[in-house]
Amino acid sequence: MNILIVGYSGSGKTSLIQALTSKDIVKDSKIAHGYRGTEDFESFTIDGVTFWDSRGLEMGETEDAYRQKIGAFIRDKSQSDDCNQHIHIVWYCISGDRARVTPLDLNLIKSLSEFTIIVVTKNDLIKREQRKDITEALISNGINEKLLVYTSSVNSAGLKTLLNKSFNILPDAHAQSLKRLLNRKKEEIETRIENEVEDLIIYGAARAFAIAMIPIPLADLPLLVANEAYMICAIGAQYGIAVTNSMIATFLGTLGASIAGKGAASMIPFFKAPIAAGITYGVGKAAQAYFKNDMKTTEKELKRIFKLNKKYKHKNAA
Repeated sequence: MNILIVGYSGSGKTSLIQALTSKDIVKDSKIAHGYRGTEDFESFTIDGVTFWDSRGLEMGETEDAYRQKIGAFIRDKSQSDDCNQHIHIVWYCISGDRARVTPLDLNLIKSLSEFTIIVVTKNDLIKREQRKDITEALISNGINEKLLVYTSSVNSAGLKTLLNKSFNILPDAHAQSLKRLLNRKKEEIETRIENEVEDLIIYGAARAFAIAMIPIPLADLPLLVANEAYMICAIGAQYGIAVTNSMIATFLGTLGASIAGKGAASMIPFFKAPIAAGITYGVGKAAQAYFKNDMKTTEKELKRIFKLNKKYKHKNAA
């Protein structure tokens, strides 16, 4: 099967392919650093999946010229009698460090195959509000949120989600190659992500402990809630999901475990701090399970995970 990757120069197309294959297949010298790295189209194959890296859209280049070049390539492939030579899915890359969606991005996306996934790269460089703005800009212009994923070639964030989303929209005949690649990379990707997420949860619990030591009654609650929301967003980002405020509210409503509802359990910082740390840790572990399972974990299971982990003792707790 064939995946075509398109987008501006420097949007992380080649780095994304390298992260999903290896440095033996995609050499570091192929990756551009602020200049055009790929001329026209170049292919890289692993486990029956061929990634077609396209020349990036340059600033100042006309949209029509670039769109015609991409369209001609897709049409040329589709004319083959061998359907294995066709382009089966397109990944349109938007650079996260640019932190914006241009009208040109939107026009190109709408001109591509119906089997197009929007990949916001460099997720490790995006702030929460920037992620929210990018998501809203795409959705408000008719882009299906289910076809949007945030990735990072640095820490593997979102890579498994990207492969899963691609697998789910492909016909069975072409999806099996992608499944083999997913199985090959699954353990490597999951290990890196789980380590990152565990650190996020521990740091979130530690911050909650420190915040709850504020000696003024109720003064810490807004900070605890903000810390909780930040942690949930950061965990979601590791799985390639742009977490919105409504998603946080739905998740915490299902869990019934927000600091906002539990934080006033004790007005004495000495007692409240370990409670806040434990609740935050439990919420984090539930969020980990929730996003890892593509937000399909049952309410019963989420509550079980929360209760199992909320007795977490921060190392600074008495």
